[in-house]
Amino acid sequence: MSTLLESPPSGGLLTVEVNDPIGQQSVLLEGLRPSATVTEVVNRAKAELKLNDGVDWNLREERSSRLMSERQRIGDVAGETSPHARFTMQPDAGLG
Repeated sequence: MSTLLESPPSGGLLTVEVNDPIGQQSVLLEGLRPSATVTEVVNRAKAELKLNDGVDWNLREERSSRLMSERQRIGDVAGETSPHARFTMQPDAGLG
């Protein structure tokens, strides 16, 4: 059993796990700066997962199921519980 840290180490890098929309593939993005935006993570995960470039993608945080805003910093979410966060890619529904 692993122990989660209360917060990432000062100046530490984050690890983000991103799943494809149907949960068949996942990618582990390591060494992300806490200041990395959702857009940066989406672009990197989209390339790694080989998802369709013709689709606008969003990121949903798995623990809370909340949809992330494009400019939100990953460190704002990952830092809440540990230096590791889990997300799922989902096609943009055009709601905002």
